[in-house]
Amino acid sequence: MEYTDFPTVEWTLYFKNSGDSDSPFIEAIKALDIHLEREKAGPFTLRRIRGDVCGPTSFEPLTEEIQPGETRLISPVGGRPTNTSAPYFNLQWEEQGLIAAIGWPGQWSASFERVGQRGLHFTAGQESCISSFIRVRKCGRL
Repeated sequence: MEYTDFPTVEWTLYFKNSGDSDSPFIEAIKALDIHLEREKAGPFTLRRIRGDVCGPTSFEPLTEEIQPGETRLISPVGGRPTNTSAPYFNLQWEEQGLIAAIGWPGQWSASFERVGQRGLHFTAGQESCISSFIRVRKCGRL
């Protein structure tokens, strides 16, 4: 869905098996896979919130700079969507920014990988693990 009043895009992935048998396992689904490029060398600033840690630091705001050569991997623990990490990100660089929210209700993951002095590769979606496999039945239901 594209919003004409705001620079916003929203999308949802759907899977449907229209074949005669169940699908093989579908894994490592990345609904977001983008490359961002700065005009000049410098950091990308990631603002996010800690997930629930059952303590006084639960849901505290975090600010982290992602430097060239660094990869930041973020995911919850135990298949619960806000256990230790929350799926909401505010990424800023120069005078630009990107706000992303992952709507995966289980074991999601996000990766922020700096590419050279100016680039950042951002992926997000289903984490690759046995507990997050999907099988699509031939009737089309998950």
